[in-house]
Amino acid sequence: YHPSNEGHAFANVGFIGWIGALTGQSDKHLAISEIGVSFPDKTFGKESRIGIPFTFLLRDILQFDDSVQDSITRIKDAHRTCDLILGVGDGNEK
Repeated sequence: YHPSNEGHAFANVGFIGWIGALTGQSDKHLAISEIGVSFPDKTFGKESRIGIPFTFLLRDILQFDDSVQDSITRIKDAHRTCDLILGVGDGNEK
């Protein structure tokens, strides 16, 4: 995807017609993934139908974030809807 006015170019691996992201990489070298949680503990909080779906959150990371720290902040600030482990990396060793 190459946005015409806002955000970064990114590759999204998913399904035809899917507007969220399951995995992908941006031109800022950010890569994302997700893993389901079988037995979430209390740190995950309560699931809710109100909030941002994880596929939209991951897509926003690819399209708008400049660094892993930006992504961590976005994830922490999001009102999430389900118990998943979201992964973000940039290939840097630091």
